[in-house]
Amino acid sequence: MELPEVFDAAHQLVVDLVRSGAVTGLRIDHPDGLYCRRNIWKRLQRRCAKVLGIRLPKDDRAVYMIAEKNSERRGKAAF
Repeated sequence: MELPEVFDAAHQLVVDLVRSGAVTGLRIDHPDGLYCRRNIWKRLQRRCAKVLGIRLPKDDRAVYMIAEKNSERRGKAAF
């Protein structure tokens, strides 16, 4: 997943589904074994935001605070 071409290939369907509006949220279970989960989630979040035309804060801490607040309201873990 750390190699850009592997990340792109593995997430192409997910990004296409988000772009088309077929899905409005993602649930990722069992990310065990990923070298750096936080970076993977950050890249996926930014990729999905880009295809939706959503601007995320440049400060990653702000992005995670937004995700954590949203997940707390739903009672689920953000990342």
